Amino acid sequence: MILSLRYIGAISVLSTLIGCGKNTSNAVATEPATHQKMADNKYRFAISPFSENRSLLTVYTSGAQKLNDDLILAVFEDGMVIQSENAIGGPPFLLGHLSRNKMDHLHQVLDSILSSGIESQSYLGPDASYTTIVVADPETGKVALGLSSWHELYEVPGKIVASQNGLVALEGRTPNSVKDKWSRQYAEFRKDWDILRNLIQQNDLENTSTISSTKIKF
Repeated sequence: MILSLRYIGAISVLSTLIGCGKNTSNAVATEPATHQKMADNKYRFAISPFSENRSLLTVYTSGAQKLNDDLILAVFEDGMVIQSENAIGGPPFLLGHLSRNKMDHLHQVLDSILSSGIESQSYLGPDASYTTIVVADPETGKVALGLSSWHELYEVPGKIVASQNGLVALEGRTPNSVKDKWSRQYAEFRKDWDILRNLIQQNDLENTSTISSTKIKF
């Protein structure tokens, strides 16, 4: 069964479905998830607190009923990184740096993904919160790639998996029973998404310290 959930907050949606003893087979399906190409002016960057440079890689969460976007990660060309200590973004934030080797690896991965021909696009449910990944062109500072998806906020291991059509309640099935039916385009989208999201880990950062959210321009 495909579940497309209207936004009432990721936590409250999931607790309604599974956390309060509810059987997902009783949930009512509404509109399916939508897939669309996105215009470059829809994306945001973080600005370095020590210069006016835009972030090379930016990850943040947004939502139709949220007052502000919440920054998860910003990586700058000089190797500086700002990373939220919360999985869904927002303060508190860590400030750190990547080694030259890790920055070289980041550039190699970004170049590989951008040269694959992937286009900016989104997979979102109606009025849902979602996560966005933005890759900037290091020469121009403009958007080279933007990806948005709701799956990080709504998937639940062993219970709910996202597809190109919406959220699927597993109801005892394995996640692969859904993933095997992903379209080729969606499978490629998720592969590139996972590569980008796993590029920077907290233990990759050197010389870390906390940074006040008031110093972050986003």
